[in-house]
Parts: sequence; structure tokens; C-alpha cells
Amino acid sequence: MQRLIKLTTFVQRLALARTLGHTLGRTRTRLSAALLALAILPQIALADLPSIEQPSNGGGGGSLYDNIQGYLADAAVLLGLILTTAGFLVVAGSALGKFREATKRGEWGEFATVVVVGVVLVVILIWLANKASDILA
Repeated sequence: MQRLIKLTTFVQRLALARTLGHTLGRTRTRLSAALLALAILPQIALADLPSIEQPSNGGGGGSLYDNIQGYLADAAVLLGLILTTAGFLVVAGSALGKFREATKRGEWGEFATVVVVGVVLVVILIWLANKASDILA
């Protein structure tokens, strides 16, 4: 009976040793793959990355403060262009609404007034946006 218990204990230890051996083998393989990836990573990280584009207004090798100021000026010009576009769309929508009314009622004088005033407003908006970009530059 003791021999059977010893044999069973030996088999269990052998099974445990095999399991540990397989686990260690898989761990060693994973560790090797991780080390290989870490060895390659600095090569990838040191790749020739493109440089950051300098702001059109200022910057260009100056200090961080100059770069931030240049980017803010570019953002202000972009905001002015967006507002000008919004104004153009409002004028165009108003002109289209008056055109629909003019085709139904025949009041072409109001339509012409809206179009002329709208064109003048859009021209003034574009002029103001250009002046603002010149001042910010």
C-alpha cells in the first residue's frame, strides 16, 4: 500500500513538474517576445518624425511664447473667416426667402433691396476680416 501511495505521489509530482515546465516554457517564450519588442521599440521611436509646422504669424524658431502667440493669431483669423462664412450663409438664406416671396407675390423691389444690402454686408464682412488679419499679423 505504501508503494502505491509513493507511486501516486511521484506521478503527481511528475505531473506538477511537467505543468511547471510547460508554464515556464511559455513564460520564457513570452518573455523573449517582450524583450525583442523592447529591443526594437527604440529604433521605431527614433524614426525621422516630421517637424511641427510653424504658425504663419510669428514663431519660426522663436520661443514657446512666440509660437503660442502665432497659433492664437492664426486661430483668430480662422474664427474671422468662419464668422464671415456664417454671415454669407445668413445673407444667402435671407435672399432665397425673399426670392420665394417675390415669385409668389411679385414684390421684386424688396428682393432687390435684400440682395443689394446683403452684398454690401458680405463685402464689409470680408473687408473687416482682411483688416483684422493684417492687424494680427
